[in-house]
Amino acid sequence: MNNNLFAYCLITLFLFCSCEAPHENPLDPDNPDASFAELHGEVQTTSVPHQSISDVYVIWVPASTIAYTNSSGAFDFN
Repeated sequence: MNNNLFAYCLITLFLFCSCEAPHENPLDPDNPDASFAELHGEVQTTSVPHQSISDVYVIWVPASTIAYTNSSGAFDFN
């Protein structure tokens, strides 16, 4: 019984000790260089033939950022 209690305490202690290793994983939220998402696209007319639309105001709500389309209708969030 004492061996089980000792093993349980040792595992618990091991799990609660933190590691101060550098955060180099790109999916680690503590990594300051992490880029979780990029969004690229193009705005076109709905009628055929599709034509690019420039100077369109594009909003990415989750990131609360704004972009405008260029002369070829392309926009970029990163």
